Amino acid sequence: MNEPRSFSFEEFLRERNNAKSMEAGDRALFRTAADKEWQRLKDRVRQITEGKMLGPDLFEWSPYPASYPDFLKLKDVALSFEAGTVVGDALPKYRIGFCRRPLRSGEMWADREPIPAERWWLTVESDGGVLYWEIRESRLRLTTEKFADYAAMQLVEYQQRYLEAVKAKYPWAGI
Repeated sequence: MNEPRSFSFEEFLRERNNAKSMEAGDRALFRTAADKEWQRLKDRVRQITEGKMLGPDLFEWSPYPASYPDFLKLKDVALSFEAGTVVGDALPKYRIGFCRRPLRSGEMWADREPIPAERWWLTVESDGGVLYWEIRESRLRLTTEKFADYAAMQLVEYQQRYLEAVKAKYPWAGI
């Protein structure tokens, strides 16, 4: 049991409320910083791929309206940036998806995806004033600049696996 303190309940309550308020303020500041870093990640991916090509295929940033407005398209695949909504004071949910490119309005695929989509749940962490992205499934942890490079490279790898699966599925098509 704790020893009685020399101040009143009002002072005790004020101290506790101040501590809770400071904690909530810190969470709000971190949420804001995380959202800014999420935007910086998307901007960095766009910047490093802008005008680049993989063979005849151009990297295109959100070239048309789609269900996920932020995506990097490479021929028939895409790297989609998906952020979840915040409930209460929880951190936003960040996810990157490698999958078929999002469909345009009125479009539909004639068949199922030749390979499964890959999704990475991301967390953002602060260490010594530097923000890092971590992929929960692999525990890979990188700064925004390095993570942008890594994600763009993984899109190329995914596109190659996708193309190989399409060729295997439709060998007569001459793809």
